Amino acid sequence: MLRSIQITRTDDHLLRLAGIAFFVVILAAAAQVEIWFGGPVPFTLQVLAALLAGMVLGARDGAAAALTYVVLIRFGLPIAAGGAGAAALTGATAGYLLGFVPAAFVAGWLVEHGADRVWQRWLAGL
Repeated sequence: MLRSIQITRTDDHLLRLAGIAFFVVILAAAAQVEIWFGGPVPFTLQVLAALLAGMVLGARDGAAAALTYVVLIRFGLPIAAGGAGAAALTGATAGYLLGFVPAAFVAGWLVEHGADRVWQRWLAGL
């Protein structure tokens, strides 16, 4: 027999925190996939992960996940493609890492305001 589950406000906060933590782990895992094209910055899947964080979690929580990721790098966790600590945030990859926060926010904001349905209209117009 199926039971209904009532989600309380506390459970909602825990669910949001779990989503943020999940995308911090996804961002860290995406940094481990590096493809070098000869420049100072490797190609990684982090941009995709940051945008997905915003699109799935929403603007605020997606930006919170990206900001948490950047703060963990600053505290020395070796979860960035360019290294750990202040060196990762002052080198060639610094702009990318810091840009994940507004990128996740903008992606989430666009989805919250209906941009996720635009591609369907565009595809129908073809």
